[in-house]
Amino acid sequence: MNEVFALATDTSWGLACNANDKELVQKIYKLKGRNFKKPLILFTFSLAEAKKLIEIPSSLENWLNNFWPGDLTLVAKAKSNKYFYCHQDTSFLGVRIPNHETALNFLIKINQPLAVTSYNLSNNKNIQKKEEICSTFKNFSPTIIGEISKVTSESAILQLKETQLKILRATSTQINNLSKTLPNNFSLLR
Repeated sequence: MNEVFALATDTSWGLACNANDKELVQKIYKLKGRNFKKPLILFTFSLAEAKKLIEIPSSLENWLNNFWPGDLTLVAKAKSNKYFYCHQDTSFLGVRIPNHETALNFLIKINQPLAVTSYNLSNNKNIQKKEEICSTFKNFSPTIIGEISKVTSESAILQLKETQLKILRATSTQINNLSKTLPNNFSLLR
């Protein structure tokens, strides 16, 4: 798909494009009025695909399988500079596997990552209803992929540095769930 589009996810509406298309990624930044130094995350469909994008220790894989697909974004050292335009000011890259059937099927079909951010103007609230999609950005009526029954809380975001997972964003419920099965050699930092 050679366009920026609206994507239904398990948490909210996303503004998405093929992560391999630098011009489309830049269009997302321009549409949102987003600072180019603020990273976008990449959606993929499996842990194996996520491991191609970021460095994930094998000792953390079983734990990740408890939350992926799901509302967890893992920020870790990028394996390459291939998607540098999605994370220009850092060597870390955020990756998530959404728990949404349409989004996952789409990711499997295209077999490449999507650059994704929330569907809103920067620093504004996420849209709640599909009807708001076409009125969010001036002169932009995107293709809409999927449906959302209910917008939920945002994904938890954890940054991995060696054996520490720093909480960048999470609800107390998410923190509680994430800490329950964390391997002993890793620590969760608030």
